[in-house]
Amino acid sequence: MLTQALVLITSGSGFGLLPPGSIVFSILALPAVGVAALMAGFRLRSRKY
Repeated sequence: MLTQALVLITSGSGFGLLPPGSIVFSILALPAVGVAALMAGFRLRSRKY
């Protein structure tokens, strides 16, 4: 997220696109977060038995 802010500032766009960009990046990150949580659950469940 910090890189996105730096690019927006250096390109002269200011902070106008930062909130929509943050929303898009967070939506795009949801599948990876879900897969990581699922795999962590499988890993913890396999260690219990």
